[in-house]
Amino acid sequence: MARASMRAKISALEEAFTDRFTDHQAFLLRKMLVRVDQINADIAEIDAKIEELVALLRGRWSDWMTSPASDAPPPLSSSRKSVWT
Repeated sequence: MARASMRAKISALEEAFTDRFTDHQAFLLRKMLVRVDQINADIAEIDAKIEELVALLRGRWSDWMTSPASDAPPPLSSSRKSVWT
């Protein structure tokens, strides 16, 4: 969300910084912005993984709570030893 609002201001920023810093500083700024974009992509990927795992755990919790023998925690899937892998 913040990224989208900042992207809309790029032209204003470019105009404000025209003749304000050197080519070397522009080079460094481009490198930093690429890193910010990479970090944002990593965060989105991690968020998606968290959502996937939370949905899996919610399903197990729901199944466990509605089962007649809800004293024991739900068993792990036979295909996976842990929800974290």
